[in-house]
Amino acid sequence: MGIKFTDCFINQPMRTTNLTLSSPEESVIQIELPVSKSIGNRLLMIAALKGNLQEFLLANPVIEQNGCRDTALLIHALKQHESCKNTLLTPGLKQQEFDSEYQTETADQGIVNYKFMDAGTPCRLFTAFAAAKFMGVCDITGNKSLNARSIAVLVDSLRDMGAQIEYLAHEGYTPIRIRKGINGWKHNEINANISSQYVSALMLIAPIFPGIKTLQVANNAHSLSYIELTASALNQANVSCSLEVNDRGPMIVIDGEYTNFIASAISKSLESDWSSAAFFYPLLRAMPNQPSILLSSLNLDSIQGDAAMPDFGAVLGITSRQTQLGVIIEKTNISQQIPVLKLHNQPDLVPAIVVALAINQQSAILEGIENLKFKESNRIVALQSNLEKLCCTLTQSTAEDNLWNDIAEASVNQSKLESPLNQSKLESPLNQSKLESPLNQSKLESPPNEQSTEVHFANHTHSTDSWYLNCSSIKFPTSMIVETHSDHRIAMAFSALHNIIPELTYTDRECVEKSFPNFWEQWKKCTFE
Repeated sequence: MGIKFTDCFINQPMRTTNLTLSSPEESVIQIELPVSKSIGNRLLMIAALKGNLQEFLLANPVIEQNGCRDTALLIHALKQHESCKNTLLTPGLKQQEFDSEYQTETADQGIVNYKFMDAGTPCRLFTAFAAAKFMGVCDITGNKSLNARSIAVLVDSLRDMGAQIEYLAHEGYTPIRIRKGINGWKHNEINANISSQYVSALMLIAPIFPGIKTLQVANNAHSLSYIELTASALNQANVSCSLEVNDRGPMIVIDGEYTNFIASAISKSLESDWSSAAFFYPLLRAMPNQPSILLSSLNLDSIQGDAAMPDFGAVLGITSRQTQLGVIIEKTNISQQIPVLKLHNQPDLVPAIVVALAINQQSAILEGIENLKFKESNRIVALQSNLEKLCCTLTQSTAEDNLWNDIAEASVNQSKLESPLNQSKLESPLNQSKLESPLNQSKLESPPNEQSTEVHFANHTHSTDSWYLNCSSIKFPTSMIVETHSDHRIAMAFSALHNIIPELTYTDRECVEKSFPNFWEQWKKCTFE
């Protein structure tokens, strides 16, 4: 029997960002977060595929007012597709920056050119959209960073359905030209090892075709939570989506087509972004005294995969509790054992977690992070280069080395370590920071070969995707240049060191606009600038 993808969105409208505390005894730092781009991008795709894009945007002005650059790029492309011509920029995009991101103009005269800068998710989602809702020959391109990230798996699947797509520069990479759309739905087996976005892109276009649509997913060791999120968005749009596990892995079954929906009803799923909220966990650990931070309009019970951050936060010495206005995070004690953190389904949380561990002088074993090599930068290299400046190391294990013996010895030594940042004596058992809710039990059950969110301290079994973060010799310099690699998550994660390293500078501060345009404004609230 198939396991049902159930609707797990919080049916609560987006709250205003002008917040005041209802309890006068609480004094907290209030952080305003952008709308979840993971949720927003999926709902935008559904609205556009049904032909309700303008209605959806009018009913949800917050998605443009409090979104991010990635979402603005997707909106711009979808509007451009409606008019079948190059159009004026969507609010939130800067013309000079937009134009300067491209090395060459790929489009011939008369061919519409869709530009996605460094936005991987919008580019992949829209590529499937443009092939499914073909309106004429078009080019899809990005900047140097995006054009170095493979799109071959998605293109192969669209070609199998009849699309004619050619590579304009390098095989397997944007820029691409779509000369003909797909003929209809055809069962596909798709490799999700590099990115789950390929799967989500195909899932979102499936309901425009009649009948039952199936999609076999192979090598799905990473980011299942994002596939869950897409399935929940489909269910929210009254399209049945289920998962059947066979000997090749999970097979997605989509039964139904998009029907007329009320944009204001589906918009109830919008909420603040957990991926952005995660960076305030290491910021909190680095702050003096015992502050409280309110992450506004955020829900502990959320379908967002990165809503697992409170579970990891408990190991980092941070409690998370729900209030009417959002989630409040506070310091608690740090475990003195070396944790094993399974991050297969939360790759975007890794930079924030790694920096928080370093601030705590807390070594850890990280599993499921190898695919970080395929993000906006090679995030493993980016983390390693910056950790080296703190005298920390991030090392991949092999079956032949003696790394785990060294870790066992380090664990004993670390139990004697008292971090000066670990001043709280509060006790907070793991996973008690989340409120009890029936929604916690309605999420998609992972197939037997999948790893759910796990944090444990048991004896470790070797994995080829295991990495040891060694913070036992950490030293905080008086000054440091953060090598961001033009990666928004690297910049935001290491910015938490500012309260410890006052002379902290960055090779690129502007890269945060990709996902969190107002980050530095909110960051100042925690660094007292």
